[in-house]
Amino acid sequence: MSSETETVEDETANERSVLDIWEDWYHVPVLSVLVAFMFWVRIQARERFTSGGEILFRGNDAYYHYREIQYTVNNWPWTMPFDPYTHFPYGTTSGGQFGSLFDQIVATAALVVGMGDPSGETVRTVLLYAPAVFGTLLVFPLYYLGKHYAGRLGALFGVFVLAILPGYILDRGTVGFGDHHIAEAFFLSIALVMVVRALRVAQQEKPVYELVVDRDWEALRDPTIASVLAGVAIALYLWTWPPGIIFIGILGAFFTVSLTLDYVRGRSPDHTAFVGVVSLATVVPMLVVKTGSLSFETTTISLTQYLIAIAVAAGCAFMAWLAREFDDRDIARHYYPAVIAGGILSGAVLMAVALPDAFSLIQDNVVRVFALGSSDTGRTVGEVQAVSLDDAGSFMISQYGLTYLTAAFGLFWMAAHIALAGDDYRPDELLLVVLTVFLVLMSLTQQRFNYYLAISVVLLNAWLFGQILRLLDVPTSAKRLTDIKGYQVLTLVAVLLLVTVPLVGPLASSSASTAAAEAGNSTGPGSSAYWAESTGWLQENTPEPGTYANPDGEPMEMYETYEQTDDYDYPEGAYGVMSWWDYGHWITVQGERIPNANPFQQGPRPASEFLQTTNETRAELVLEALPSLDERDEHISDLSNDELREVIAQQSEAEAREDTRYVMIDDQMASNKFSPITRWAGPSFGDYLSTQERMITFQTAEGQAQQPANLYGMNDRFENTMLSRMYYHDSQQLSHYRLVHETRSDTTILSLAQRTEGGATRPVAINRRFTGRLANMLQRPDVGAYDIRRESTVKTFERVDGATLEGSVNASNATSVTAMVQLNGTQDQRQFTYYQSVETDENGDFTVTVPYPTEETLGPDDGYTNSSVRATGNYTVFTGSLEGVNAERIGDRHILQNLENPGQIGNADVPERAIYEGDNVTVEMEGIEENLDVNDTADNQTSDNQTADNETTDNGNTTVGDDGTGSDGASGDGNESDTALDGRFVRATTP
Repeated sequence: MSSETETVEDETANERSVLDIWEDWYHVPVLSVLVAFMFWVRIQARERFTSGGEILFRGNDAYYHYREIQYTVNNWPWTMPFDPYTHFPYGTTSGGQFGSLFDQIVATAALVVGMGDPSGETVRTVLLYAPAVFGTLLVFPLYYLGKHYAGRLGALFGVFVLAILPGYILDRGTVGFGDHHIAEAFFLSIALVMVVRALRVAQQEKPVYELVVDRDWEALRDPTIASVLAGVAIALYLWTWPPGIIFIGILGAFFTVSLTLDYVRGRSPDHTAFVGVVSLATVVPMLVVKTGSLSFETTTISLTQYLIAIAVAAGCAFMAWLAREFDDRDIARHYYPAVIAGGILSGAVLMAVALPDAFSLIQDNVVRVFALGSSDTGRTVGEVQAVSLDDAGSFMISQYGLTYLTAAFGLFWMAAHIALAGDDYRPDELLLVVLTVFLVLMSLTQQRFNYYLAISVVLLNAWLFGQILRLLDVPTSAKRLTDIKGYQVLTLVAVLLLVTVPLVGPLASSSASTAAAEAGNSTGPGSSAYWAESTGWLQENTPEPGTYANPDGEPMEMYETYEQTDDYDYPEGAYGVMSWWDYGHWITVQGERIPNANPFQQGPRPASEFLQTTNETRAELVLEALPSLDERDEHISDLSNDELREVIAQQSEAEAREDTRYVMIDDQMASNKFSPITRWAGPSFGDYLSTQERMITFQTAEGQAQQPANLYGMNDRFENTMLSRMYYHDSQQLSHYRLVHETRSDTTILSLAQRTEGGATRPVAINRRFTGRLANMLQRPDVGAYDIRRESTVKTFERVDGATLEGSVNASNATSVTAMVQLNGTQDQRQFTYYQSVETDENGDFTVTVPYPTEETLGPDDGYTNSSVRATGNYTVFTGSLEGVNAERIGDRHILQNLENPGQIGNADVPERAIYEGDNVTVEMEGIEENLDVNDTADNQTSDNQTADNETTDNGNTTVGDDGTGSDGASGDGNESDTALDGRFVRATTP
């Protein structure tokens, strides 16, 4: 009997110990599952970032982070002080956002993985996965914060919410997005953990001024340690992202409200003020290590960070002192808020007078971050665009599902609790309320800041869940699980469904997965994949910087340590690559060449002016004056050609040799991005649009139908821009720019029009890249396409002096003379014709400067370019103009047969060195045989329906272009217009 009793008692004891262990540790397996799920979601698309054995990244900043990380690997732990490999011809300090703590951590990880000597591939691999690691590690500070605010169950619920969110917090933390954004969120969360902990310790230990005076370190030890750790965490956040000084500004707002509430409600403000003074006093010396500027800036550690940290610390001390003065003078407490407000206003006025530059900088950044709008140029950057208040609801649902509504409910509940709690309110809850208000403003003003707002959404959902558990008195211990009631279960299930159903299951983007899982699997390298071909070509087929036209020069080293300077003195043979600023980091890192403009938004105004100018002479002047335009580039459009010549005449010898030698243009610059390009300089986008008669192609049940209509679209002014003349017209009629490479991949650019019920037509997309969305629109019978063009995705041009063809024709008056040459594109993928027409003088003498050689003998070893575009023969020079003749689509002989009275003809060979050195080439002109058979065609003549894959078609599907020509829909200006929409956008070629 006794033995049976002992057995039962032992079993009961064992059962209880298992329950006790489960109650102590149940969060560990739950967290483990959530962490594993989050990491899997964030690395699903990893294989998409490997192309041809090369590891790619998403976006452009990731590539510059790779550059910084590789430098740090080579020079650990130091980061790059100055980089002349971008923003030609000045160079740049990359600022505190690059070469930051994020880059140092990734570089250290690469050194560990590579056992002290990692290869470039190892470094790229570590950076590839780094965002997913940081995005997953975010679980731990948020779990701690959730536990602090809502207990373990509430914290687990918050982590679950984090795991299923599909918005920016996921987007910035997926594999391949090698930017510092997710590291910002991680270190901000760490800083919040430490500040919240310091506030809690201060409320428990109650440090006051008298303890400091008495040097009672025993009483001050715990709050001091906690506050110092908070300061260290804040400093680490600033080391990751110096503009995060805005967080100290938010802390300043919190301390202002909290200390005011403390005093008005009868509590000593010393406790919270102690945290503010000690933590921010700790930040200041830690800034010294990463200081990048002794002026007032925001993008690097500068006097701005010192000023704000010291100001907030001093403000905390002042408010605590003022409270004591109020008590000593027996002043009514309700006057305290007014005095504080007056003090803040007076301080702002004093700063505006004493430090106007600093005040203006802070004011501008407050407006830029909190004002619910964006500047005209800011709207050209996708991630910093404001969220329209009309679309705010749908935007928030796309980011958070319905969790943003439950978070908003939790925010109001918490704020009401603070308002009604009297002197028993919790400062840490007030911190979350104040922080959330500012983060909402930030995330609506700049979309990217939603990776910050997600922190508040997670914590408020955790807090709300904890409050519901408390109100329902739901059993949270293992021993009381049997006591749970039906209504409690139903309520909790309803809350879970409200939060999760929009993000998981049938209401999510895929019924088979969460919205997060689908979003994580939809990422990829994007445009960097097709730019990789062009930048790879650039690296292999152009001279290294320092050797252009200077083969014996010393090449500039990619990862050399360069001394910081305001205007780098480039060596002879260094050169710039002109493109839009989006692509600068790809040119630097993938191409190992020096862009004029970059994603630091350095150099966009000269780039905008160059791309928009409609005159080659001015384009040349802009590039020649560029080394002297840095301080004046904001007004570059206002400078006349004579003023540019004056700038050039005053250049130093070093400035005069700093040339831009290449221009790279892609399909986006020529379509979707052209409007943002116009916002920096020159005319507005509307000046490039006009109404003209255009031919629209509609898909019908019987096939295709065409309809003429007056529609808005790109006009002649656009066609004459340098961007269009190079990208769409392969430098026709230009003297100093030759196509040297184009990608094998093609793209279609077109406009769409829709028929209204009344039979009229209206444009619904103008000059846009052909995407899946536009393809879906074209399936509708009331939507048609017009102004269709097919071009290589990226084209690279070289700027050369050009060879001058000179000669004389028999003419009693001035007449036209045309020089033309047939060219094969990259890997002979297409054939096109370059031509240029000029007028002779009254004696019949002519000169025409051309950029293409007829023989390729030079390459990078000679200090020049190994062009992938080659001439198929020599230049044909003849009297007459090509106006109205489609020179890009037909051969030399056919062109001559279409000319009226061509008169005289000559041929010229142009050596490659002639186009680099500006040599003259004499052309001997002769009379054309009178018996030239106009029906005779050259061997390379093709039918007008020749397709890009060399498949000749004769199905009669030619279309009539805007100018009335019927040759494959091609118009006289060399553009493809209205190509048949038979499922293939055909690029007309002359093989």
